[in-house]
Amino acid sequence: MQALCPGTQRKQLSRAGFRPFWLAAALLLWSFQIWASPLPDDRCELIYDLGDPSLFEFVETRQSVDFGLYQGRAIGEIHYRVLPIFNEDDPAENNWLYRAANFLHIETRETTLEKQMIVSPGDPLDRDHIRENERLLRRNDYLVDAMIVPHRVCADRIDLLVVVRDVWTFSPSASASRSGGDDSTSAGFTESNLLGTGQRVATGYFDDADRSGHFFSYRNPLLPARVQLNLSYTNASDGESLSGGLLRPFYQLNSRWSAGLDVQRENLLERIEENDQTVNRYRLEDNRYDVFVGWSPGVQDSAVSRWRLGIT
Repeated sequence: MQALCPGTQRKQLSRAGFRPFWLAAALLLWSFQIWASPLPDDRCELIYDLGDPSLFEFVETRQSVDFGLYQGRAIGEIHYRVLPIFNEDDPAENNWLYRAANFLHIETRETTLEKQMIVSPGDPLDRDHIRENERLLRRNDYLVDAMIVPHRVCADRIDLLVVVRDVWTFSPSASASRSGGDDSTSAGFTESNLLGTGQRVATGYFDDADRSGHFFSYRNPLLPARVQLNLSYTNASDGESLSGGLLRPFYQLNSRWSAGLDVQRENLLERIEENDQTVNRYRLEDNRYDVFVGWSPGVQDSAVSRWRLGIT
């Protein structure tokens, strides 16, 4: 038998002692991962997945959903699915032009949709409330269609899936013409879903026989507290006009109050002509101010009454 030196004996004993320690540590870590991971809920049923191809068929899919089966059940999580302009899984829409449009287009943001939701997690599900929220989303001109379907149904809740499909929102324009010896030109663009935020901006210029100038307009319907902002400015050769307003509308059937403020100012130089000759001209100034408040008791007996009081 070969004798081991003291140093070698200590190394072997050290390795042997560490083996149980590493096995115990690995077992403890595995147990912690099992304890920390959520347990699968066998009582939940997946209805519509985010990648379900039937989501592109809005009319048929919406008709197949009966929210009356889940009336009163608590709403759990709300998920969002923004479909592209063109369905690249459809052979009729899978070509380089449509793919380029999908690539260049900025999709509607989830936060933009969240600001327009009137159903919230924790609320009891109401079928009419769901359909009303769908109508509010479809009112946007930057969406082709919108629907709300059940994502997952559990014993104590129902998770919802909000599905919308975008439309191309950038619209450039240009024109040139000649009539009666006078030239007319104009150019500009309109973007109705700026960076996917639901904001609208338009700008451009015009030049014709009567006047020339440029214009700019901006609309943001999704400010906090459901407030909308509208701005418009035109600077032309015969003067300028400016308008702006803040509006808090009755954004849903059960809204209880509304208010608004609108300001319009014009400063124009008007001309009176005879036989292409200016025989008189005058300055026109127009300042207009509107303010109102509105209130409502909400939905009562399937009807809505609203009152509005204002001054101009």
